[in-house]
Amino acid sequence: MKITTYPLSLPDDLHRDIRRACKTTSLSQADVMRHSIRIGLPEFEAKFPKPRKAVTTAKD
Repeated sequence: MKITTYPLSLPDDLHRDIRRACKTTSLSQADVMRHSIRIGLPEFEAKFPKPRKAVTTAKD
């Protein structure tokens, strides 16, 4: 499996939620973020579908 490292800035409140989840689950911050992304990605994609292509008109 190929691994990609991606630096990520987090707002303080989100980082606090991640730290709380780490304590609750005994997982590392990296594991909590990976699982959160994987679990939440399908719901995110459903709520934010692809934007439609812009309709263009031909000009003479």
